[in-house]
Amino acid sequence: MEWLCWDTPDQIPTVRAKILPYCRTPLMDAQEAMDALLAPGGTVELVRVGDRGKGVQAIQQCEAALTEMKNLQNSATDTAMSAKIGELIQQLESVKQDVVAVVTGTRRL
Repeated sequence: MEWLCWDTPDQIPTVRAKILPYCRTPLMDAQEAMDALLAPGGTVELVRVGDRGKGVQAIQQCEAALTEMKNLQNSATDTAMSAKIGELIQQLESVKQDVVAVVTGTRRL
């Protein structure tokens, strides 16, 4: 649809920004939440590479993201989307376990 709404290439970002909110899916939101959580330099990634001082904050962020993703999974419009969000939830649970292992000192870096 965005290809039909612009006349010059410089209009593409504006058109995309206007259309995107109407095209969002729970899967897109779940993937964005995961990407934000695992962003380079983010709290979770800092803990995963050894900064134990931010451990509580990282665990809280993981818990919040898990809650959000489970809600998104419940609002998925089809089983394939729900399954993909389920995969992200499993990945996030693994990340959380990794963070806990770093914080508790049970994982060596």
